[in-house]
Amino acid sequence: MNYQNLRATARGRFASRYLAGRRPLARMRLELHEDVVARARAEIRANPRIEVGGKFVGFVRGRFSATSEDWRTELEELQISVVAYLDAGPGKDRSAVHHYSDTDYQFRLFQDVARDFPDLDFLGIWHSHHPNGLGELSRGDEETATVTVSNPGHGHDFLISSLAIDERGLMAGRHFVFLRGHADFLEIDPDFVQVVRGPNPVAERVEAAARRLHAAGDRPAPPPAAAPSVTRPPGGTASWTASAEGKAILAADKAWLGEFPDMRPFMRGGSLVWRGTAGAAGVTAHCEYICPEGFPQVSPVVDVRTADGAHAVRYTLPDSSHRREGFHHALRTLAGLVAAGGGQEDGGEEGGADPDAREDAASEV
Repeated sequence: MNYQNLRATARGRFASRYLAGRRPLARMRLELHEDVVARARAEIRANPRIEVGGKFVGFVRGRFSATSEDWRTELEELQISVVAYLDAGPGKDRSAVHHYSDTDYQFRLFQDVARDFPDLDFLGIWHSHHPNGLGELSRGDEETATVTVSNPGHGHDFLISSLAIDERGLMAGRHFVFLRGHADFLEIDPDFVQVVRGPNPVAERVEAAARRLHAAGDRPAPPPAAAPSVTRPPGGTASWTASAEGKAILAADKAWLGEFPDMRPFMRGGSLVWRGTAGAAGVTAHCEYICPEGFPQVSPVVDVRTADGAHAVRYTLPDSSHRREGFHHALRTLAGLVAAGGGQEDGGEEGGADPDAREDAASEV
């Protein structure tokens, strides 16, 4: 790909640079595809009196843990590539001073696209302050990003939050990174924000899926007639599936997961993940059943949540021998939370489920 820096030269070291009167700068590499930059600028210019925005999707190269003693170096070595954003959707609520997205629509849009790009990640959010000229994130913006990155279902220890201040859009905007468990957030050094050029099949797929959802009145599309082969999920295979024990587990899981025809397998790193919707006691849940790297010695994880994100249950199962029972227990627990008006229950310590567009239910974008 071709690259273009938003600023001419690279200067300084992590946390040693400041823009005048501002917070310390994170020297991490953020790439914005030119399609993202152009689309955001066009949306801003088409809506001069209301805030606009969306959710960033793309890819991550490198590993980062916010609890690592060397988190600063790990952050420097990350490469975040934003290749598209999910539009605000038909149910959006926007004005000159606020922006709320239709997150149910965004979740369905992400699910649709992720079937073709299983490694696609939810990376962050962006919105504009061009109608009001505020050059900083508002307190609500900060709270939104903090809640999102702290969500146990969010798959990374970071979240990008970009702010377009005027009609020049993201090119002249500011870019921030929120870190899980950290009290403060950082501004990304503009010298390390780049615009990239090249083919962009993800953006094309997002636009096509969005058009289809809008044309259908944002009704979920019917599931495909046949599920992908469980022995070779999209993105490759899990190493444990090669053994006789692994093949038997895989066949058993395929059988009981057949109760939920919308659940589809794909690879996420070394984990085999089943994602889709399932129902219990009249509640439709958006689900992930995760067999992590090291499975079956490492216990599987179940993450289920309501479409509006208000209720969520995440369990690391006690062992690998009661997978079906654990999945159904999570669904029943979620249904109980909905009935009781509760919020979130976290039944385990495992992190690492990748985010989708629904993870930030409190998001203002």
